[in-house]
Amino acid sequence: MKRLIELDGRQVMFEATADTLRVYREEFGEDMLKALADPERIVETIERLAFVMAHGEGFTNIDEWKKGLNDRMAIFIAAEPILSFWNESMTTTVTPMKEGDAVSRPNTTALLLLRALQLGLSMEDLKLVTVGMVIDMMIERGNDDYDWPKMATQSDFDAFRG
Repeated sequence: MKRLIELDGRQVMFEATADTLRVYREEFGEDMLKALADPERIVETIERLAFVMAHGEGFTNIDEWKKGLNDRMAIFIAAEPILSFWNESMTTTVTPMKEGDAVSRPNTTALLLLRALQLGLSMEDLKLVTVGMVIDMMIERGNDDYDWPKMATQSDFDAFRG
């Protein structure tokens, strides 16, 4: 997913894919999902997320990128649309069919990447799908074992009518 978000008085292209998690971990050496869950680190995490999603706008590190902003509060001002965009990319549309499929295990970057690889997705594929899409695929994989109701055929309808 791509979206223009106003940052520092200009429109900046942000991209939110499943690969964002891998790049964040590679760039900052930590799990982004865990960092976002830590209220004491939310400002730093949003800055880092913005840097990764904006592909650093050509800068090689976050400190250079932040120095290039005219307004030091620019990332904070854009935090709501940045987080909203990220959350939208995490949206799922599939419902687990088997009872008990809701899992309390916390999502981590490592777990998501493992599941993506188990689904047959390559690291390159992660640039093309959102986190929500990967989660949907994981749910659908689990739904494969569901005992789906039989769909009526024409002969079933003919037999019913007599």
